[in-house]
Amino acid sequence: MDAVTLRTRWPMSAVAKLMNISTRQSASGMFFATSEDEPTFFVSTTSRETLEEAVRCALEKLYIERDNRDVAALPTDGGTLESRPWAIIPKEAIDVHAC
Repeated sequence: MDAVTLRTRWPMSAVAKLMNISTRQSASGMFFATSEDEPTFFVSTTSRETLEEAVRCALEKLYIERDNRDVAALPTDGGTLESRPWAIIPKEAIDVHAC
């Protein structure tokens, strides 16, 4: 198993950002994810199972393209499936090591 720990060089507020993601299913059966925190964010998939990975990929690409930052996007435990905060953490602030 891998454990993920944050380096403590920087205050947490300077390292991680929370982004609220809302999901819904349309009448046609498509699944959508949007965010009030980032009005241009929009992801769609044909199944709920693929939506989380699509959101992760879209968030990581957004930060690479817009901010030139390599980040990890991780869903948090808070919220519901329909509205959940995601943690956006710069990869340089994450240490990954075996337990």
